[in-house]
Amino acid sequence: IAAGQFNHSIDLQGKIDAMNVVYAAPRGQGGIVKAVLVKNGDRVQKGQLLLRMDDVVQRQSLVAAEQQISGIQAQLDQANSIYERQQNLWKQNIGTEVQVLNAKTNAEALKSQLASAQANIKLVKEQLNMANVHAEISGTVDQVNIKVGEFFSPQSAAMPNSGIRLVNNGDLKVTVMVPENYLGKISVGTALKVILPESNNREINTKVSVASKYIENTSRSFTIEGKLPNDKDLRPNQNAIVKIQDYTASNVISIPLNTL
Repeated sequence: IAAGQFNHSIDLQGKIDAMNVVYAAPRGQGGIVKAVLVKNGDRVQKGQLLLRMDDVVQRQSLVAAEQQISGIQAQLDQANSIYERQQNLWKQNIGTEVQVLNAKTNAEALKSQLASAQANIKLVKEQLNMANVHAEISGTVDQVNIKVGEFFSPQSAAMPNSGIRLVNNGDLKVTVMVPENYLGKISVGTALKVILPESNNREINTKVSVASKYIENTSRSFTIEGKLPNDKDLRPNQNAIVKIQDYTASNVISIPLNTL
């Protein structure tokens, strides 16, 4: 028996969670799926194309908008030519000043119409791009529950068993629900030991990075989180036993209960 440091821990059930879990969703109203370009387990980069939807209407609108620009551009070229000729004639004292002003006004009006049509082209192209669904984060495709021919919308994308789910396993955490009677003993910085039963009881040491200030009514508990290292063997929703250090004392004599 000798004096030393005594640490007491409580054992609670926890789980591994990903800080970045994203459900891919269309930016517009959605549409009929024409192509799914990824499958479960694929690695994707941020901005990568995941899915294409029907865009026939948007493409027709783009063709019409481009044709409109071509027509306005031709009219503007003619109006500018007429304006230059009227200016040259006016300099030679031929014609009237009103003719010059009218030609200038017509050219400026067509120039304004062209700018408006060009802005409309950008809008139509943006609407066309809304038929494509891109990855918002880099990570792994964890779920693909959408097929060609189905209707895909922001509402269906948010449903648990629908759409495409992306997980970034490079940014993981362990989450634990802690009974409220430990509220004053556990805070940010408290030591955690994470034990993974399905991984040969592998142990990971970390600290509390987030301690919730909210206590749930039903369970009378609060949530804590601890960051985990980047490891390809760790999986979101993997079960874990978390030992939380709730008391420590130095220079004390401690005797095992079994010995007593």
